[in-house]
Amino acid sequence: MSEATPMRRKWGQTIRRYRRFLDWTQEDLAQKLGVSTAAVTGWERGVRTPSPDMIVRLVRLLGIPPEELLVDESVA
Repeated sequence: MSEATPMRRKWGQTIRRYRRFLDWTQEDLAQKLGVSTAAVTGWERGVRTPSPDMIVRLVRLLGIPPEELLVDESVA
């Protein structure tokens, strides 16, 4: 598995925060997206990166403002 990076960790924290706000488990989110629970776990731990298509699906499903996932604040 890959090493966590600051951007991946940020994505993971954001995905986890919105998932929990909706009171969904990782399994719930995985089922809604048609992916494995391990994929969701990897994203939330910051060791895997969702594909561009999956990012779009996450933004829509979780109601995440796109800039929360797409802006790398470490570069600012």
